Amino acid sequence: MPTTHLIDGDVLVVRLENPTIATLEPDFADAILALLADAGARRLIVDFRDVRMFQSLGISALIQVQRHCRQQGIAMAVCGLTADVSSVFKITGLNRLVRVFAGEADARAGLLPPEPGP
Repeated sequence: MPTTHLIDGDVLVVRLENPTIATLEPDFADAILALLADAGARRLIVDFRDVRMFQSLGISALIQVQRHCRQQGIAMAVCGLTADVSSVFKITGLNRLVRVFAGEADARAGLLPPEPGP
């Protein structure tokens, strides 16, 4: 899956560039997790602005990334959902697992870094 990413301080932004996330490569989630580890990021934003269709493999990969982020204390959000992708998030309940913002700037402003541990 073609993606671009940007590391800005403690924020990793991953922009998905495949309009149909129905046939993700098996290592898609692993690739995002590796980017997180390499960047040392404490916040992750996944930008869906170019995604028009989001199906089961994409849902599974996103849940895997969300679980890892939760376990590691990494704040995670998505942004740029089209109406169709937003509907998938609502139907599947992903919108209750991951914070959703209109755009990257909103996500950066609204996604606070996680509280430092004891």
